[in-house]
Amino acid sequence: MVDCLPEELNVIKPKLAFKEKVLSNRFWENVSFEDSQMLISELSKLMKYMAPEPRKTIVLDMDDMIQQRKLIEFGPDAKQEYVKVYKEKVEDRIKRLADEHPAIMKIKNDEALTEADLRDLELTLNNPELYITEDVLQKVFSQNKGTLVQFIKNILGLYKFPDPKERIKDAFNTYIIENSRHYSADQLNFIRTVQTVFSRKKHIEYTELFEAPFTNFGINAPMPMFTENELNDFINICGVLEKEIYAGLREKNFMFVVIRSKQ
Repeated sequence: MVDCLPEELNVIKPKLAFKEKVLSNRFWENVSFEDSQMLISELSKLMKYMAPEPRKTIVLDMDDMIQQRKLIEFGPDAKQEYVKVYKEKVEDRIKRLADEHPAIMKIKNDEALTEADLRDLELTLNNPELYITEDVLQKVFSQNKGTLVQFIKNILGLYKFPDPKERIKDAFNTYIIENSRHYSADQLNFIRTVQTVFSRKKHIEYTELFEAPFTNFGINAPMPMFTENELNDFINICGVLEKEIYAGLREKNFMFVVIRSKQ
């Protein structure tokens, strides 16, 4: 019944943190008489707003659609192409050259490249057909620091770029391990939420820690659950990661096609 309370109603919103608590398994493991009385006092007057069934949040994975609708500009004349289409053309071009271009054959065989090899490779790829350059590949593959050789190895299945989510996870794990205090389960879940939100948005501000979903942890979140210094630590970690992983990936060479629905 509690799960059927529609969260979008203003009269329900002040009780969202309590609702989340009641819906957790932990609440019911050691539920007491006092807890049942608290349920009545907090929620009984709201049950008249109960929907016939729970309204589950619909999560849409838009990453693939956004990727398909993203445009890349390349070459001296600023040609435009959908990123997905351009990427497929680049991969096809590299794979066709893999058995005939000396430098790419060396890369495939894990042999050292000379300066002459690299110059020849750059001239071959940076032609009027696709104008393949290291800078363009960084944008197409969403990699801030990838080299031309790394991209070719990646296309040939010989190299895998580090996963940004794993890098973010490692950074927060390192902070937790290096921190001298022992965090509670709620505090760890809060930190993981910071990690998740940053992974999704690629940016986070200090003030956002005082908004949902962070306020869903109860009246003690984010303070005094954490000190101001700790909250700033989380934001600083995200700031460093943003520069390391995402800087340069939101440049003007990326454009988006806006999809409008007919009314």
